[in-house]
Amino acid sequence: MTRAQLLRFIRLRNTKPLPVTHADFRDDAQTCGFLAGDIGPLAFVPLSWGASVFYWRTPFGVMSELDGRLRLHATLERFWVFVLGQERKRRRPYKYGRQVRKSRH
Repeated sequence: MTRAQLLRFIRLRNTKPLPVTHADFRDDAQTCGFLAGDIGPLAFVPLSWGASVFYWRTPFGVMSELDGRLRLHATLERFWVFVLGQERKRRRPYKYGRQVRKSRH
C-alpha cells in the first residue's frame, strides 16, 4: 500500500453514503489497489457523548473515522489533538434545550 492509494481510499470512502459494511470497506480497498488488512489493526476510543473514534496506525500516519468520515493525521499526537478537540466541541452543558454559560465569578 502506498500513501497515494491510502489517500484515494479515504476520498472514495468519504464520498459514499452511510452505513458502511465490512464488505464495502474491503471492496473499496481492493478498488484502490490494496487489501483492507494492509491498513493495520483497528482500535477505538470511546467518547463521552456515546460515539467512538475508530483508528488505524498506518505507515503514513493515523487514519481515523468519526461519524462515517475518514481522516489521515500525520502523527499520533495530531490524532489525539483531534480527539480531544472533538470532546471539547461536543461536551457543552445544556439545560432545557439552551446552552448554559458558566459564570466568571
